[in-house]
Amino acid sequence: MVFEGCGLVDMRSRAIAPLEKLKSQWVFLDGVRVHALVPAVPAPADSPPLVILPGFVVSSRYIEPTAEWVTSFFPAYVPDLPGSGRSDQPKVLPDLTGLASFLEIWMQEMGLGRVAVLGASFGSQIAAEFAVRYPDRVARMVMVGPTMDPEARTPFHIMWRWLINASREPPLPKSMLRDYLDVSPRWVFHLARQALRDRIEDKLPNIPTPTLVVQGSRDPLSPPEWAEKVVSLLPNARLQIIPEASHSVLQYWVKELAEYAIPFLKEGFSPTP
Repeated sequence: MVFEGCGLVDMRSRAIAPLEKLKSQWVFLDGVRVHALVPAVPAPADSPPLVILPGFVVSSRYIEPTAEWVTSFFPAYVPDLPGSGRSDQPKVLPDLTGLASFLEIWMQEMGLGRVAVLGASFGSQIAAEFAVRYPDRVARMVMVGPTMDPEARTPFHIMWRWLINASREPPLPKSMLRDYLDVSPRWVFHLARQALRDRIEDKLPNIPTPTLVVQGSRDPLSPPEWAEKVVSLLPNARLQIIPEASHSVLQYWVKELAEYAIPFLKEGFSPTP
């Protein structure tokens, strides 16, 4: 069963407008209702489908303005993985492997074959897990501010770095506050455990997918030194630093991100069923 609705923002003009480039869509997967933003209008035929994975706790509503803008270049899909955003929380909370499996099932339901994947922050950890388990499904990958830096893999370090980052950015947008209010404390603590336990550095050498790592020069949650380590561990990767950017690149440095990510994603992509 599928339910649909609309709601959009045009990032190019910075004005809210019902352009209907994206629409909401719900599907039932293993008894869980899963929401996603999907293209509402045809995209360029030579563009790869782009699956965007938001960061910790936040959902598609947080990056809807970015996804709306990106849809001018790619057919963009932004799932709210189970437990986040407008998706239901499953009775059994999935670990990182379970989230990657949910993503694979959802992609099948959407009729998506080989795609490009953009993961932001904790979304990069999900993207890495997905690329390791389903390498034939990922043509290209962009990791924006990837976590988890092994030098700060404790709750204290993460909270301290989060506070530093908050001092470098505008107040939290209403969409993020709503995401925080929507999720249950049980889900927040569960996701935090998954993020902290994940040894992404052990997976990176097993990801042959061409990858672009995009990093803010002033990002304390995922500092440039860690980004350089990520690139050194990946077999086929390059690094792009955005000057003066902090952690929320998908919210505040979208045009800078697009300048590097769009050519990279289009480069050498040949979709297959």
